[in-house]
Amino acid sequence: MSNEDTNKVDTDTTEVEKKFSQEDVERILSERLERKDRKVNETISAMEQKLAEYEREKLEREQAELSELELVKRQKEEADNRLKQLENEIKQTRLEALKTGIIAEKAASLPKAYKSLVSGTNEEEILESLKEVQKQFDEDFAQVKGNASIGSPTSGGVKPQVNESNPEGHFKSPYQEMMEKIEQRKQS
Repeated sequence: MSNEDTNKVDTDTTEVEKKFSQEDVERILSERLERKDRKVNETISAMEQKLAEYEREKLEREQAELSELELVKRQKEEADNRLKQLENEIKQTRLEALKTGIIAEKAASLPKAYKSLVSGTNEEEILESLKEVQKQFDEDFAQVKGNASIGSPTSGGVKPQVNESNPEGHFKSPYQEMMEKIEQRKQS
């Protein structure tokens, strides 16, 4: 290359440089940067949208799986609770049948109010309770029977005494007295 060619190139560059002012260069660079920034921001925005969509889909899948699992767990719990409830009902029914059978066999003549006092969770406890209730009935019956002639309007006996259990001095039938005793025992 000759000197002239080099000078020519230098002159050409100088002339090119002279064509653009500093403001023009800054404006051109600013426009290029803005275009680049827009492209980068658009790319970032598109990637963020894709990421958000992916995360939303992932969350929906997880929720669907959890929902199914939770549904199955809830159904199992409900079934277990219902099973326990039915087992308890069966146990209570068998216990009542056992109690009714024992009472019918051993103490059929026992008044209904006394039969309701019989308790227990197995045959031994029911039999023991029945003995206690039968004993109490016999004691109450003997006491009421012994008191029946005292103060009875038809017996010509003494008038009833006014006391704590009979503040008004009213006559009570043996049945009324027996029922009051049963109620007192139920409460204690």
